Amino acid sequence: MGIPIVEDALLSGKPTRSNGYVYLSVHEPRLEGHRKYQFKLKRRRSLGLLFDVYCMEACVPPSAVEFYFMGKRVYPEQTPEELDMDEMGLLSVRIHNAW
Repeated sequence: MGIPIVEDALLSGKPTRSNGYVYLSVHEPRLEGHRKYQFKLKRRRSLGLLFDVYCMEACVPPSAVEFYFMGKRVYPEQTPEELDMDEMGLLSVRIHNAW
């Protein structure tokens, strides 16, 4: 069945402006090569989809990661709108070593 990635997807290239969406970058600077992931997400869509896609792409179990926005922990049920994110946002991810 897979993850429903229709409007919310990994971006390729630079984002363009569009009302109702935020463009989020996710990165973990302590990993080798610290690959950066970019997503386009509706402002009212929960961040859980983004978390799931990130974990799948990074080959990391969801239980092993924590996401942060402006130094505060972010949870899957929260939305960019609730967090008052600008059009361009940056999420940091912390991956637990225990997995």
